[in-house]
Amino acid sequence: MVAIKDDWCNEFSRRMSLLFNDRWAIFAGGQKQNHMNIFPYGCDGYMSTFIKFKPEVAQNYWKAIQSNDLAEAKRIIQNLDIPFFDFIDSLQGGFNAGIHGCLELFGIAKRWRRKPFYSLNDEEMEMLAGFLREKSLL
Repeated sequence: MVAIKDDWCNEFSRRMSLLFNDRWAIFAGGQKQNHMNIFPYGCDGYMSTFIKFKPEVAQNYWKAIQSNDLAEAKRIIQNLDIPFFDFIDSLQGGFNAGIHGCLELFGIAKRWRRKPFYSLNDEEMEMLAGFLREKSLL
């Protein structure tokens, strides 16, 4: 094994990071809060959801981590990461539909997906756009 992606974000993850960070590359799933959970225990990085459509969020978080500015990293988690995931998870179709909606709003791809996957309707897209504007992401 050369690397492991952690999505559990629990005691196992912290112990795994402590035990194997000198032998494996350990990285967290797409939420900064997941990374912060195991960062002190030897996590090397994380997969960023924001990198697809608002890379400066991911870049600012990583700069904060590299400079050990944990207050700034926490601020990004508190003001952007947690509210974003809470919002898109609450949409019909959840995270997947929400991410496809974001990709359309940022001009990267269309939101539409084949059945049985749900695609956001126009009203839901307006709600998503409003949320992103409120958070200064759009």
